[in-house]
Amino acid sequence: MKKNRHLCSLTTIDSNGLPRLAPNVKWYRKLARNVWKLFLVNSNHFMCKRLFRNKSSILAEKRRHANSPYFLVIHPLSLLYSILEVMFFVMWMYAFVCESMLMMDFHNIHLGFELVHYNIVIPSRVILVALLFNAGYIDNKSKEIVIQPRIIICRYLKTYFFFDFLTTYWLFLIVKLMIRNKILVGSQIFIFRCEEGSEIVCLSACCVRIYTMLNFMENTLSNLGLGKITRFVLLCLVKTFLYIHIFACLVFFVPYLIYANKFPPESWLSHAKTEQFTSFFQLYFECFLVASSYFFGVSERHAITLFSEQICMVLISFVGRLYTLFLLADVLNMLGIAGVSESKYERQMSVLHQYMAAKNLPEGLRRRMLKYFEFKHQGRFFKENEIIDSLSETLRTELFLFAANKLIRKVDVFRKLPTSTLGAIIAMMKSEIYSPGDVIVKCGAELNDLFFISSGTVAVVNKRGVELCHLEDGEDFATSSFIMQRQLYAVTAVETTEVFFMDKNEFLKFLEPHPEVKAEFYRSYQEKLAKLKVLENTATADSIDLMSELQKGHILEKLTRRPRVKAN
Repeated sequence: MKKNRHLCSLTTIDSNGLPRLAPNVKWYRKLARNVWKLFLVNSNHFMCKRLFRNKSSILAEKRRHANSPYFLVIHPLSLLYSILEVMFFVMWMYAFVCESMLMMDFHNIHLGFELVHYNIVIPSRVILVALLFNAGYIDNKSKEIVIQPRIIICRYLKTYFFFDFLTTYWLFLIVKLMIRNKILVGSQIFIFRCEEGSEIVCLSACCVRIYTMLNFMENTLSNLGLGKITRFVLLCLVKTFLYIHIFACLVFFVPYLIYANKFPPESWLSHAKTEQFTSFFQLYFECFLVASSYFFGVSERHAITLFSEQICMVLISFVGRLYTLFLLADVLNMLGIAGVSESKYERQMSVLHQYMAAKNLPEGLRRRMLKYFEFKHQGRFFKENEIIDSLSETLRTELFLFAANKLIRKVDVFRKLPTSTLGAIIAMMKSEIYSPGDVIVKCGAELNDLFFISSGTVAVVNKRGVELCHLEDGEDFATSSFIMQRQLYAVTAVETTEVFFMDKNEFLKFLEPHPEVKAEFYRSYQEKLAKLKVLENTATADSIDLMSELQKGHILEKLTRRPRVKAN
């Protein structure tokens, strides 16, 4: 299937949409370029398929970021941001789980743990907090990508910065410093309580970031290519564990803070004989079992008689029932109504695979058919015509205008037309999807249609087969039909491309009531044809110069006669 593969001869940019470096560039320039690529959009990021429909849109976003004054801001779809998400999840999970477990035996913490904690964990957490000031984000409402530093900093300061800063243990370190300098004085028990209280505050700040951790975990699993059901199961397991872990710490720390490790005989900690446990892990495991039993309402592991402990167990039982109901609703929502379009899509994909296997189609054709199906339906399967026919005329016009938003933004003529005229033009257009390598317009063909690119990239080629340029979202082609009947240039799809087209005479009828717009349209397509002619002349001159240099022998090395070496 090599004939369907587009071999681009335009080499002014690399695969990342950046200007190519010279072959003899210094090593540190290459290193700086590779580091810079970590800040830019990663085309393999799972969100790229949701936010951008084709490669040209991804490259346009890369160029927008690279050419902006904020080119060193970490893009939310970059590889570096994905690494930050993994590091954030690991660091906050460590603080949330491991450090709280060790707090149960606060005064017997191993020296090796303290060295790792203060020399590695805390500095890493400080670096992460600092990097979040330079990390862009995706607005949840508008789905716009924000990379302006001022907006990023203000948003972070207003939301999570204070809680993230608490997790760096600055409060605990201040208390330790005050104790060491004898600013904070009192009894030994009071000093211990201050140390414990400051660390509990730092650990409590991690609870604010639970859903951020789960969101980062889901993003990481999606980038690894795991399926929707697998991600859902793993997220539910982690979420359930975190909630039970919070209550396991609660059932221990509430009596501990009240009775200062001298539990009365009525306490469940006395019934469990926790003073006989040899490690903090045994104590944590016992607390985890008690919290689990009340969270799920399975059984009562110990008799709860103290009022403070009863309040804790009532709270755990109440939250556990609510969580179970919400979890069940999520399961039904995923497998039920929300999964109808996905299940139809999967059934259609299965039918397509069976059809291709029955027809014994070649591998290359199978890949093209699969890409076409994926591009057209975008993971959903529904009857679009039935939905559109059920809408009112006003809603239908608004829908057409929204679908052609890129055309309207990039084509000057459309921006100057009234909404009613523009909606009528879009409604008259037909659409077609082309796979990479498909010839959309042949050179010399007789056409009466005008084409607009909805999404994708096409290559313009002259009659000698020389590639002149690429056209992307919102641009038009086949405008030479306004001057002559036959097309001057061929147009080939570089990637999966959706094209809108309509009869040129029908298009001109819509422009008749607007003579200024019509005159500007004629002027614009004449300018485009003139640019293509300049590109064609330049490409022809370059090829002639190359042939003459080859004929003169200035490019290839001249043959030299070397002495023949005889074997001994």
